[in-house]
Amino acid sequence: GRALMLEAVTIQFAGDFAAAGLGLLPLKRPFMARWIHHDPGLRWSLDADVLVAPSDLDGAVERLVAAGWRRPPDHVDRHGRPSLHFTFVHDDPWMPRLELHWRVHWYEERFSAEMLERSEPAGPVLRARPADELAALLLFLARDGFIGLRLPADLGAWWDARGAELPAGGVGEVAARHSQLAAALAAAATVADRIVGVPAERILSGPASTRASVRAARLANPFATGDIGQQWGNIVLVDGLLAPPAARGAFLHRRFIAPPEPHPLGPDPESRRGKVERWLRAPR
Repeated sequence: GRALMLEAVTIQFAGDFAAAGLGLLPLKRPFMARWIHHDPGLRWSLDADVLVAPSDLDGAVERLVAAGWRRPPDHVDRHGRPSLHFTFVHDDPWMPRLELHWRVHWYEERFSAEMLERSEPAGPVLRARPADELAALLLFLARDGFIGLRLPADLGAWWDARGAELPAGGVGEVAARHSQLAAALAAAATVADRIVGVPAERILSGPASTRASVRAARLANPFATGDIGQQWGNIVLVDGLLAPPAARGAFLHRRFIAPPEPHPLGPDPESRRGKVERWLRAPR
């Protein structure tokens, strides 16, 4: 039932945004479950994730606030943008939480916008082209530190449902156009190949691993073993290993200085103990 409600809310967003000339692309959650698992209920979700172009972010925020969503409290940079997304909560407690993305990974500022531009209608919403959609799923896997089976299962189901549409080396072309994502894509492809059989060499058009991506892939923890502190430390370590040289300062700022984004494995950002653990977990 919740998945159907998330679908309905996203469809309403899509219609409202289209009427205002704003493009919107669903990410993950029930639409991806319908497309690759053929049942939106098979992808458990608490919130809706949607992507808009960076140039449309301010307009999208104001439109949502006018529709009854609370203004998001997320920390923003000097350009007024959050690290990844704004988080919206509605005054109506029955409404789901909404994450309004302007990008899908910390290391990029162009890939998400280009993915949105290349997207094509899929019923009431837009859907990314195969290479972009697979690249985004791989980036979600890398962003979560290769922990758990949920995202690998999505990748395996995606390959079964849409792999024949992907030209050889399709993800490799994305990595070539966006070199700052190359290590993350290579590491995630290695992990997906190992766990669910998505052929890394075919989607990348040959091995494209770097020393950092090999090290990061070794930290994959598909069965989420170990305590929460260790899992969080691995997430931060994977993030640091895959950060391109130009983004290492941004990595340190995001992980240790800027207000943290809520994460189920992360320290409680509101408690004094959580603030101390934020500094201790990753080095441990």
